[in-house]
Amino acid sequence: MTPALINKAQRMYDSKQFTMAEIAASCGVTPMTIYRNIRTDTAERPTTATASTAAPRGGPR
Repeated sequence: MTPALINKAQRMYDSKQFTMAEIAASCGVTPMTIYRNIRTDTAERPTTATASTAAPRGGPR
């Protein structure tokens, strides 16, 4: 996908007015290609611990 198509797909996805199938059809690709190229996460999701902030596993031996 070109950067222009990725931008178009991202804007369509963010608008929440189109299904993934409609976005894919308008870009001439499969829905899986859309999923691989756009961000589907949102800022509203709770953050989870990452490797740098998570407590170490195991204990002293």
